[in-house]
Amino acid sequence: MMSKQSIIDYLMEKAREDLASARENLFMGRLVNALRDAYFACFHAFSSVLFQSGKAFRKHKEVRSILHRDYVRLNKMTPLWGKHYDWL
Repeated sequence: MMSKQSIIDYLMEKAREDLASARENLFMGRLVNALRDAYFACFHAFSSVLFQSGKAFRKHKEVRSILHRDYVRLNKMTPLWGKHYDWL
């Protein structure tokens, strides 16, 4: 079984890979793929934040809901970041 830190590191590595792929796709003019990869970068990065605080979700809808309920609404994150996540 993976340690908590190993899972956090894995999710952040996935986020970095997704972001690199988004940049490459943007550079190549593949905008739909760039947006998809940018979304997954955000999803994996925020999933690592949630996992670090003892929460784990598989569904994207759940992660988005927690982002708004526990972070944006409680001013732990500016509303602009919640809007960016929703836009992606």
